[in-house]
Amino acid sequence: MSNQNPPQRLGFLTRNLVGLIGGLAYLGFHAVFLIMISFLNGGPVPWPTPPSPTASIPIAIAFNLALVGLFGVQHTVMARSKFKQVWTKVIPAPVERSLFVTATVLCLSAALHFWQSIPGVVFEIEGPFLRSTLFALQGAGWLIVVLATFLLDHFELLGLRQIYCAYHGIELPVQKFRTPLLYRYSRHPMMVGLLLGFWATPVMTYD
Repeated sequence: MSNQNPPQRLGFLTRNLVGLIGGLAYLGFHAVFLIMISFLNGGPVPWPTPPSPTASIPIAIAFNLALVGLFGVQHTVMARSKFKQVWTKVIPAPVERSLFVTATVLCLSAALHFWQSIPGVVFEIEGPFLRSTLFALQGAGWLIVVLATFLLDHFELLGLRQIYCAYHGIELPVQKFRTPLLYRYSRHPMMVGLLLGFWATPVMTYD
């Protein structure tokens, strides 16, 4: 049992600014997640698609790898406890997760917007039944990703619970280790869902 007093409630302007950042980060994440699914399937995106590749193939590959690397570095660095210790001396601790989500949204948006097209198709499934099956598997993958967040704590994962507790001046509940449903069979079911979402497709291009 903790003997600590509840954290001091943030000032009016601070807690409303923190709330705004948290809400925008949450909405932005869902928006870019849906855009990514559309992008991967050749669907509509909120920017004009260039009619032809804009760079040579070696440059396009290097550029795309750099975009993926940027996303990976952001995720790796900002998830480190040492980074968080320094970062939360600069910004209010309750907004740390929301800023992580915001950085994720920006890096993923950059990857989608600046992705370089590379001509060529690895495989293409023609049969309507197999195509439908692959799209169904892909849809199941995206559902697994979403379900995995709710099985633990969707709102803490995306920063809203921290914002809520800070706004009302209450202590953030400490999460206990548990393995509900999908986590009984996989250490990282969200990654399983992402792999299905990325690879279960009837058309796989080189890029």
